[in-house]
Amino acid sequence: MSQNIKLWTELAMEACPLLTERAAELLFFRVATAWGNDHQLRVPNGMGEWVDLTKLYEQYKLLTILKGD
Repeated sequence: MSQNIKLWTELAMEACPLLTERAAELLFFRVATAWGNDHQLRVPNGMGEWVDLTKLYEQYKLLTILKGD
């Protein structure tokens, strides 16, 4: 697994504890597509709230830029 996908997986699983590692990996491509098309992708976090994965993806992109990956 590349470092970029690993970082995304960690961020997504932290934001939404119901996600498994494999589910977070699969969501990466769906979220990237949604973000690229200016759509919003949200998932329940298991505690009655929703996590905006497209906003999380923006944070992920900034972190990868700052890290130089």
